Amino acid sequence: MMRKVFLATTGSSLISNSLLEDKSVHVTGVVDFKTDAPELQNAVLSKGVHYYPYDNMESFGKLIKSLNPDVLLVYKMPFLLPENIFTIPKYGSINIHPSLLPKYRGPNPWFWTYYYMETIGGITIHRIDKFEDHGDILAQRCFEIKSGVELHQLQQNAERLIYPVLSELLSNPDVIEGTPQTSISSDNRAPNVFDYSSIINLKEMDGVRIWHLLRGFPWLLSKIVKKCGHNYKIGDYIFEPEQKKEMIGDIIHENGYDYLYCVNGKILLTDIAVFTP
Repeated sequence: MMRKVFLATTGSSLISNSLLEDKSVHVTGVVDFKTDAPELQNAVLSKGVHYYPYDNMESFGKLIKSLNPDVLLVYKMPFLLPENIFTIPKYGSINIHPSLLPKYRGPNPWFWTYYYMETIGGITIHRIDKFEDHGDILAQRCFEIKSGVELHQLQQNAERLIYPVLSELLSNPDVIEGTPQTSISSDNRAPNVFDYSSIINLKEMDGVRIWHLLRGFPWLLSKIVKKCGHNYKIGDYIFEPEQKKEMIGDIIHENGYDYLYCVNGKILLTDIAVFTP
């Protein structure tokens, strides 16, 4: 029996595209929390699936009840679902979280994965319960993280690894048993950051670590460097262990190129591009 799945997500992704192509499940509709970009809407409508821009939680709950899916699939949702909504589907609701839970629970796991220069990352499928990223774990996959890998590539690697497992889960939601997580403690939570300059010290942090973080989040440059008037693309890292300390943390124009000087090196800032957090 083909299961009915409703997707709640933010913008287009390999997960959403794969789900729309999956012949083993029936996608009854998609709610998009990113309503200012047409990519997901175009993909959904091209498959004859109903597309709904997110309005409010009350309307969202009514929509789920009216479509009566077997499973509600959540990916990149910007807030927690209340219990009166995630319990509506026959087989409950599941979430895809980009960390090896219970590590890095919360809204911003990718940032902390880069910030701490993790060499192994992960992605988890878990049941949704009333706690944040806490429900029973249904599946996990891990992957290598190389220094300087861009975030979009890492996200695609994670999504590509997890989708075959996700497809099997969605096809047989009544027979899959999960593994309870260890704690509801906030110790492993990945909090949001609003003042990045308070945790990123260009004068003290090693340059490779700064480079790795900026390769994942190029828009951070304007948050941590004073008077940075451009949105740069982050290029290569160049080791320069001996340099003037007064240059560290500054953007310097040198031999026709711009560089961010860091501890033990400098970061090439290439073609100006537009990035948003």
